Amino acid sequence: MTCDASESVPKDERQHRAPAVAYVCLLSDYTVASAQAIKQILPAQVIAVSSEHVRRSGNEERFRSLLHSWRVSVQVIGSGPPCAFPAERMTDSRRWLDLHLCPLLEAAQRQGLQLFANLTGSTKAAAIALKECWAWNELHYTAEGTRARIEVLDRGVFSIAPLGLLEEARLLNVGIRADPEPWQGTDPLRLREAAETLYADYSHGAAASVLHGYDALLRELWFGARPAERLAAMGVSLAGNCASLPPGPLASFLAAVSIGDPAVTVASAGGLCIPASKTHRWSRFVSGGWWEFLVAAWIAELKRELVPHVVIPREGARSDDLEADILVRCRTGEMRAIECKVQPPGRSGFMDMVKLLNDLSHRFGKTRGGFAISPAFWWQVDTQTRDAFAESCATRRIDILDSQEAVERWVDGSDGQAPLPPYEIGR
Repeated sequence: MTCDASESVPKDERQHRAPAVAYVCLLSDYTVASAQAIKQILPAQVIAVSSEHVRRSGNEERFRSLLHSWRVSVQVIGSGPPCAFPAERMTDSRRWLDLHLCPLLEAAQRQGLQLFANLTGSTKAAAIALKECWAWNELHYTAEGTRARIEVLDRGVFSIAPLGLLEEARLLNVGIRADPEPWQGTDPLRLREAAETLYADYSHGAAASVLHGYDALLRELWFGARPAERLAAMGVSLAGNCASLPPGPLASFLAAVSIGDPAVTVASAGGLCIPASKTHRWSRFVSGGWWEFLVAAWIAELKRELVPHVVIPREGARSDDLEADILVRCRTGEMRAIECKVQPPGRSGFMDMVKLLNDLSHRFGKTRGGFAISPAFWWQVDTQTRDAFAESCATRRIDILDSQEAVERWVDGSDGQAPLPPYEIGR
């Protein structure tokens, strides 16, 4: 499912480089617009106006590293003493740019370079000061959430190619860790069939769902203390990390979704032996991983770029990580984060879940986030909790996706506007 974009500029792409351009941009927590325009133009020189906040957040170094991978020369100014950029104050920003940026622009002009600037990023005060400090050959702007578009002053709005998904993710985050594929070598059709079987079981409703009927047993087996007496009363015996299920609906159903895993075997008298460990790959798949796999499969069918299993370490003193089940690029070019939930957390966990996804989507340039909700999600939720959860999601621009159709509309929906012409340098 992973689409890993190249982080270098191919030889045939370098011929489109615009050697006569020096490009100035403002760095902030939202750096995608500048990077996309730079990759489109491939200028001879980039001057990035940063700040102490951007340097501390790591965005400055990630921006520098990404441009170096494209063989673009970059000079970063303003991120530290004794001449930190005063981005919050318009007059001070203008005075600082006159003192520290304009001499660099004069030198670039003497070399015969055109001077372009991108006003996206940093503060409004900084953007206004940058616009007014020079008679630019071109001024660019890209609004948040419309990353495949660039507005050029006096020329109009144009489309530009989005960054590769991993390029964008690595630009905006401390690190990306993709876990090894646990089902590498397994026929993806078997995984898809197993995921659809699990989805169908939950779609039948709580009363008819086999998994819901044995939910207490599976929770005890995979997430509880596993007392032998209690399990024996349920007809299950334990031998290390192997549980023997008696013949019946649960054994038959789990055998149908065994996916050929050697830890799932038919026992004597028609029973079934399954892993009793919550860390086993098959246990993780049946208890929730199937839903993430199925949602990713739906998205992949739309030919959309996606990356599953992403972990983003938090900055500062907080040690808990931000996790995204799926990062995906929508048809409009916007990158979005999806959390896949099979069953709800405890009552207090609902708001924590919303806040976590909100934090995550902000780390990707204030884009939208979405909860992919399985059919079983609402079974244990009362009306009051459900309404509060929906309201909190709406307030934070988080969408609830509770069907294949909803996922597909969210990822591939039209923005209702006509396609834009591509941006051309020097037109």
